[in-house]
Amino acid sequence: MGPEAAKPRKPRFRDIAAEAGVGTATVERVLNGRANVLPRTARRVILAARRLGYDRALPSMYHAVVRIEVMLVRPKTEFFSRLNLEFQRIGPSLDKSVVIHRSLLADDTPDAVARRIEAAPPRTGLIVVAQDSPAVIAALKAADARGVPVVLLVSDVRYGGEAVYMGIDNESAGRTAGFFMRNMLGGRRGRVVVLCHSGAYLVHRQRVIGFSQYFCEPDDRLLFAACLLARDSDDASHALLSRVLRDHGDVVGVYNAGGGHVGVDRALRECRRPGEVVHIGHELSPGTRRSLEDGTMALAIDQAPELQVKRAVEVMEALVRLRDGLPDRSPVPFRIVTPENLDG
Repeated sequence: MGPEAAKPRKPRFRDIAAEAGVGTATVERVLNGRANVLPRTARRVILAARRLGYDRALPSMYHAVVRIEVMLVRPKTEFFSRLNLEFQRIGPSLDKSVVIHRSLLADDTPDAVARRIEAAPPRTGLIVVAQDSPAVIAALKAADARGVPVVLLVSDVRYGGEAVYMGIDNESAGRTAGFFMRNMLGGRRGRVVVLCHSGAYLVHRQRVIGFSQYFCEPDDRLLFAACLLARDSDDASHALLSRVLRDHGDVVGVYNAGGGHVGVDRALRECRRPGEVVHIGHELSPGTRRSLEDGTMALAIDQAPELQVKRAVEVMEALVRLRDGLPDRSPVPFRIVTPENLDG
């Protein structure tokens, strides 16, 4: 094969038009800087030209800036602080055409999140943490109708739409907590208590369902006694769990499927001796690290928020066709942390 045959052919207007799903006249207007092309259509043409290796300078009025809106909730919590920090870190490492905008919502009620999705400025794509609720589902369906790709981070919303979930397998995480809880308790008898945010987040419902599969027999020596809805609040977690521990001296296991670790930890320290109750929770943070080190906590399931951010951005890049191929939708692997494998 001669050198000329091996040299790749430069993309033509008709190639770019086929890739972008527009006519060749539209491609000609965009690449020659002519007016009367919608910005969204121009962006599709520019992205198609880039994917095909079109090396001619692009007109300034149509530079394809990919703007990704990231909507996080409860920014002061340790877990969402890790997510927020990772989005800050990853931004400069992306292609210069990709810009990440972050919205931090202190109010994480479904209506507030839905309003924020609906009121978002025009963006190429949305990465959101959202509840499985009618208001949020309506907002996501509206985004689908506008053709805006959505990645659901941390918690899924099963509405049958186009959004892609990126996070761990939460039912598997709950089963993992149940497996370790049952084995760590050995032959002991007593009550097992669960805490979670509420029924709003599918992530917590899935974890509780997975965990409960290890404690579902009516004549079991271990009784799944209660699921306390503490809304990831330290104060509520402390108050609710303290009351249960005072009222029931036979509580032998506590699984915290959500946040509020400081409150859970304080209740256990006040009401029980270290190691008397097997405590399993989520996320590795300064607080859970101390609890693991001193024996108040037996095990933490960390859902790798840094990896979630990386994978969410990669999926979004694939959805807006900055990356070739289908986005990787496989679950993010979670990490089991015990006192024996804490980092130095």
